[in-house]
Amino acid sequence: MRSKTVQIVIFCALAAIFVWSCAPVGQDPFAELAKGFFAEVEGEVNGVALAATVQAAPQVEGLPRAVTVTVYAPSGLSGTVLCRDETGTVTVTVGELATALPEGEAFGALFDLFPATGEITRVQLDENSRTRVTYAGGELILLPDGTPYALRTANATLRVVRFAGL
Repeated sequence: MRSKTVQIVIFCALAAIFVWSCAPVGQDPFAELAKGFFAEVEGEVNGVALAATVQAAPQVEGLPRAVTVTVYAPSGLSGTVLCRDETGTVTVTVGELATALPEGEAFGALFDLFPATGEITRVQLDENSRTRVTYAGGELILLPDGTPYALRTANATLRVVRFAGL
């Protein structure tokens, strides 16, 4: 009986060490994203291939995050700039023409790609030593140093080509 108890304690201790080692030590995986960032991304959003830059201001609790998305591909949308300010107002600029738009689900998918917070449901280390953080809205994949590598949501699959915190 005593050896069974010891085995259970050792198993629980090893499982806890494994889970804690999968996440950046002592960090909320969303903490760096909440501080604001600049990222170059490529992938697919709402079924459309996309290459863009995303610049997000620091998250202010209780307000929409100010985000600017500049599209470079597909070529028909190249140069299009979508902005959401901290009041939630969405503006699209094409060339010199700018207009305010209602924030709809399609635009929300772009602005909410990099979550500042989230209910984490699972954290695991993959075969490439990347941390996979599954949260209520999707999955964030981090490099060993905590830099975002990729994002997956119901509406998007993106790879982060370049990332810099603000």
